[in-house]
Amino acid sequence: MKKTVFILFLSLVSSSLSAQSIFQTLFTSTDEQGQLGSMTEITGLVINNDCCTVTKFIQHLTSCEMPSDWLWSHCTPDMCLPTGDSLGYYYLMPSDTGEVSFRFYVGNTPGSAEMNIRFADRDNLSDYQDVQFTVWAGTSDLQESNWQLLIYPNPVNNFIHIDGDISDLTCDLFDVRGKNLLSSLNVEGRKINVSNIQPGVYFLALHKPGGRLIKRIIIQ
Repeated sequence: MKKTVFILFLSLVSSSLSAQSIFQTLFTSTDEQGQLGSMTEITGLVINNDCCTVTKFIQHLTSCEMPSDWLWSHCTPDMCLPTGDSLGYYYLMPSDTGEVSFRFYVGNTPGSAEMNIRFADRDNLSDYQDVQFTVWAGTSDLQESNWQLLIYPNPVNNFIHIDGDISDLTCDLFDVRGKNLLSSLNVEGRKINVSNIQPGVYFLALHKPGGRLIKRIIIQ
């Protein structure tokens, strides 16, 4: 009986060790707010937990959706790749750490970029980690207060209400891919009807002569 239990214990330990990844990825944030016409960068670390072996890693794009005038690129610990290049590889020494980064070049279209990157051990592709990155183009609360506007509620079910100075104000509603769903609306009634819009994340672009404000809106 003791022999059977001991063999079973060894089998479980062996199975646990074989399933353990030899590396890990660390990102303080994978969801960032960007600004139209600017670059947003997300950085992180790849850590080689193998104490004795130089390991070759790859990081490659598995999915990406963003507005058509947005671009992206990424950097390995060794180099920064050209814009849109989906595959990078690099070596890490035993117990070494390398910095990687992902750059989002936000265009002039409000929206959101969602990108999945797979990090993997090049010699054991079954050992991988997928990381989802999101960058969206919106505005800060400070910018909104400078416009002397109050936009509520958020999340919203049926009507977006706008209080404040709405003189010469028009608005557009974009989905996360930059498609214009409601165009050149005036807000004389101080509310926007979104009851026919599918639930999800959207971007409300408010226009005044000489300026534009982008507000991230969740429709329930």
